[in-house]
Amino acid sequence: MRPGMTSRMRSRFSLYRTIRHIVTSIALGLVCCVVWTGVLIAFLHPNSWTSKTGPLPLDQFEPTYLEQVAPELVQILKLYPTEGSGIYRVYSLDIGISHTMYSYRRTTASRPRTPGTRVRTVWDPTRSDIPDGVELSRYEYGWPFRTLSFDEIRTGLSTTDPLVMAYHQKAYALAGPNRGLDRPAWLPSFVTLRRVPIAVNWQALILNIVVWSAICYVILSIRPLLRAMRIRRRKSRGLCIDCRYPLEELTQCPECGTPRG
Repeated sequence: MRPGMTSRMRSRFSLYRTIRHIVTSIALGLVCCVVWTGVLIAFLHPNSWTSKTGPLPLDQFEPTYLEQVAPELVQILKLYPTEGSGIYRVYSLDIGISHTMYSYRRTTASRPRTPGTRVRTVWDPTRSDIPDGVELSRYEYGWPFRTLSFDEIRTGLSTTDPLVMAYHQKAYALAGPNRGLDRPAWLPSFVTLRRVPIAVNWQALILNIVVWSAICYVILSIRPLLRAMRIRRRKSRGLCIDCRYPLEELTQCPECGTPRG
């Protein structure tokens, strides 16, 4: 075989191996992204949250569907988990879950109040179709970017009241996929899933797959890199690259039969 053909064959084999390495990393990255997001949704629903950034500007408002059935938006808070159900503590560590709370309030001039403050009133569903106060909580999952989310709406009144329930049904009809799906009845009790998020941020999902694939690529590259370093070190010391037998002037290892590299 001519030397040129051998060089081309090695080059093609190296290219094939690199492509296979990349494809494997992408497949593993996709699996890791899906599995980690699934674990967050199914098991990690913290019962304690804290705000690390303080109130956000109102121009960052996202769930516009609630504008037509809610009073004025007065505050947005970005909350992060401090601890979960006693098993884990994640404060200041981004594990891929966050909670954004949107507060809607109606003010009244019938009560005395200090300047700059808002006074809450108790909603009477028989007099107004729109509550005096609404809290919308958006739970988002995904690492490093949030890819799935669902919304919860609270008015402070029990939904056993038909008028209150009618309002919730109207609001969630406007929410569409942001509402998510009900918890499946067949799930075991140890799964803390509250709702199934189905609102997808596709751009964030693609970025997450890229990040997870890059991590998998680095991990898969560590072993060949360590092997290459080990072989180079043994060659420099005159040892067999397989069993470390001293070769001196030998061209083949007498112990394992490996040719001298």
